[in-house]
Amino acid sequence: MNIKEFDMEWIRLIGIAIIVVGFILKFDTIATVVLAGLVTA
Repeated sequence: MNIKEFDMEWIRLIGIAIIVVGFILKFDTIATVVLAGLVTA
């Protein structure tokens, strides 16, 4: 696994973490998913 693939995995995990935290804190679902998409895009 090279550095670029490693970075892509971390970006994907950060997006999933944002969604999980948003759901746990009961934030607006659409806003949470959009925020995760913007952060990881």
